[in-house]
Amino acid sequence: MSEQAKPTLAVIPARAETQPVQPSLTRAYIGLGSNYGNSRRHLEQAIKQLAALPQTRQIQQAPFYRTAPQGVTKRQPPYLNTVVALDTLLSADELFAALRRIEREHKRARPYPNAPRTLDLDLLLYGNRISHSRRLTLPHPRLHLRPFALIPLLELANATIPGKGHAAKALQRYAFTMRGEMKSDGSTVVMTALAAASSPELPSSKQSPAHR
Repeated sequence: MSEQAKPTLAVIPARAETQPVQPSLTRAYIGLGSNYGNSRRHLEQAIKQLAALPQTRQIQQAPFYRTAPQGVTKRQPPYLNTVVALDTLLSADELFAALRRIEREHKRARPYPNAPRTLDLDLLLYGNRISHSRRLTLPHPRLHLRPFALIPLLELANATIPGKGHAAKALQRYAFTMRGEMKSDGSTVVMTALAAASSPELPSSKQSPAHR
């Protein structure tokens, strides 16, 4: 009597473990400005607060630039401006809310348009995102019209403004002079004589657009 054949057992491959999808960081650029109180202190503290945001790390900071306020009806002190680059896991709305919270902590007031301010924080770019909502527009709707933001932005990156083109091209519409000199607040670059060249995209006046 022949020996019965042993049944063949199917080999089921082990299921590969599914690796969780890691969220990717988004590069965001924040414009900072101040012309009320101790501007240097406000900006330095705000930069530390930005770097301390959850799921965020600061990558770069542009030099401080001193610029004359534009579009104002009353005499104001000059602005101190810079731009910082962040890598963040925060959503654009979460980051925008954090910027507004930091402004409030610095007693930012809005008594009238273009009023002096202790701290102004603008979300200039959030990756390549283009979006429009009642609360937030990306990229910043007036970034391409603001040399005081474009110049420090270009210090950090060969940036393109989504929907508008290269930041350096936007800057070419303006005539300005810069000189390096040490100020008491530590700024080393002074930007003067900002003037808009004629362009259908620019305000009819020959002054650069106002700080918001």
